[in-house]
Amino acid sequence: MDVPPAGALGQLSRWASYRAAEDGTMPTIRVGHRLRVPTAKWLDVLGLTYTVQMPPASA
Repeated sequence: MDVPPAGALGQLSRWASYRAAEDGTMPTIRVGHRLRVPTAKWLDVLGLTYTVQMPPASA
């Protein structure tokens, strides 16, 4: 996910989101020229739970 929406999950402003990414508070990876936030890892940092639902297996 992009940095500003990830920051919004933690109630951070756009500026604060990029600051957290810069100082390492927000985990990031670089994909080409874009800075991305690994969603599952960020939710863990925030202490939020998430569920992965798999589609039903087709018979």
